[in-house]
Amino acid sequence: HRKGEWFTLTTEDERVLGISSTLYKGDNRYQVDGFCHPDHENYFSKLIETAVDWCKSKKAVEITFKISKRCRFGLSHLR
Repeated sequence: HRKGEWFTLTTEDERVLGISSTLYKGDNRYQVDGFCHPDHENYFSKLIETAVDWCKSKKAVEITFKISKRCRFGLSHLR
């Protein structure tokens, strides 16, 4: 069983527009992934930032990313 956390981008009426997650890979390494509805990409960076901040709060020494190709961000790897 792997450890991690989920984060969502939702509207006021609770429609899901995006999801990000963290996955603990061992040795204080984490993977962040996510996607968002193309009409709401301007909020995607905040969604990913929330996941990254969670990893940092767990003392991550390495964070890697798997981001949906539909989103136009160049994040690939962060140390």
